Amino acid sequence: MNFVVKSMVGNQLKDLTGGGDESRDDGNTNEVNTELEEERARMEEERRLKHERMENERRKMRQEIRDKYHIKAKDEVMGSSPNRMPQFTQIQQEEDIELTWDNLTASNVQKKAQGLFKTARTGVMSLFGQNEA
Repeated sequence: MNFVVKSMVGNQLKDLTGGGDESRDDGNTNEVNTELEEERARMEEERRLKHERMENERRKMRQEIRDKYHIKAKDEVMGSSPNRMPQFTQIQQEEDIELTWDNLTASNVQKKAQGLFKTARTGVMSLFGQNEA
């Protein structure tokens, strides 16, 4: 029953307001579309510039903090010695003692442990940009 009443009232309301006539075309759709596209492009450019300004401000603030606390940036630390990992393996190979049942003595185990510790310490110190003392 409600459906019948709503459809009757709805149809009469559409006739009064002129709604529902989708076949009408004002001919301005192309102009409206181009205006909308121009507006979208302008807004996108504003958004891009806004984010670029914000990122520049953040970059400046990060640099000021690094300067204040004498912190190196990650790219500075990593870029200072690009061949760092081969140095670690080289150190390890120089001091590497192969432990087997035949040479399993306290001094050989101690040398092996010291070599591994030195390799790990060198790696950690270089990651933090500190020189070994």
